[in-house]
Parts: sequence; C-alpha cells; structure tokens
Amino acid sequence: MITAEGTKRCSMCGEYKPITEFHRQTRGDGLAYRCKPCGRIHLRQRREKDPETFREYGRRWHEANPGKKAAFDRRYYERNGDKIRAKVLERYYENHEQNLEAARRKRDADRPRLRAYEFQRSLRRHYGITEQDYADLLAAQEGVCAICGKECATGKRLAVDHNHATGNVRGLLCQACNLALGQFRESRELLAAAIAYLEERG
Repeated sequence: MITAEGTKRCSMCGEYKPITEFHRQTRGDGLAYRCKPCGRIHLRQRREKDPETFREYGRRWHEANPGKKAAFDRRYYERNGDKIRAKVLERYYENHEQNLEAARRKRDADRPRLRAYEFQRSLRRHYGITEQDYADLLAAQEGVCAICGKECATGKRLAVDHNHATGNVRGLLCQACNLALGQFRESRELLAAAIAYLEERG
C-alpha cells in the first residue's frame, strides 16, 4: 500500500522507500511488492533454484518477441558503451595470463583437427583426390613406399607423387624417394644414367 508520503513498504526488506524504488505492475496498487534491489535478489535466488524454468521462459520470450532483446541491448550499449568497454578491458588485463593459457589449451586441442583439415584441403587442391582416395592408395601399397617398400623414416605420411605434366597421381612415396625423384627431375634418362654409373663403378 502506498502511503500519503509517497512511499511503500518492501515485503522483503521491510523498509519504506519512495515509489520510484519499485517497478510498476498491473496488480494491486500498480507497484511491485518488493523494491528494486530486493526484486533483483529474489529473482537471482529463483533463477539459481530452478535455472531450467528460467531458460525455457527466456526461449519462449525470444520467440514471441523477435528483435526486442537486440534492440534493448543496442540501446543499453549506446547509453553505457564507455562503461562496458572499460569493464571489458579491466577483465582482460585481470585475466590476461589465464586467457593466454586457455587459448593455448584450445589451440593444442584443435591442432589434430586442423592438421586433418589441412591435409584434406591439400589433397583436393594439389592432387584432385579425396582422403578416401589416399587411403585406398595406401592400402594398395600395403602402407609402404611404392619405390623402396618401406615406411617414411621421418614418421610422416607418405607423400603423394604425381606427374607434373599431366597431373595424374602415380602413387605414394616416402620423403627420401620423393626427393630423389625431384633431384633427378623425374628424368628417365638421368635415372638410367645413374643406374649405369652404379653398375659400372660399384
């Protein structure tokens, strides 16, 4: 009940406060039962007690009022932009080391996935094959180099060997054999000359 002095008693803290300290509502005398500070405390307690109900209420409200939350946030930011930016910077510097550590952990966790993605993209871009095509080639070669018959000594994947003139993939090679072909410029004449040289001079 509003007093003659323009105050009202909060049902939570029991204090008489100016009516400006109460939110408006349609029931009773047109003002909330609790003052604004007590209302926030009460709401927080209810949210902590039953968070799922509040999340569901929020979802329904957003569906029924598309754009209202965004408009409210935009107006709030226009009024309080400097304060928000200052708070963000303060939190950033307060938690700088923790943020760096969290970023490092995320980067380490994402590294295998990123490597797999880069491998798939490289196969498509440079050789026009898929990861499954690569797996099929590897199975056909029983997991070893098509020239020396061994796994790559570096522990890396076998490299895709292709004809630079036609672009056709020839097979999978270890790093040593792949580099050797490149050094001989994939020339049959040079390779034959090298074989003849070894046969002649041991």
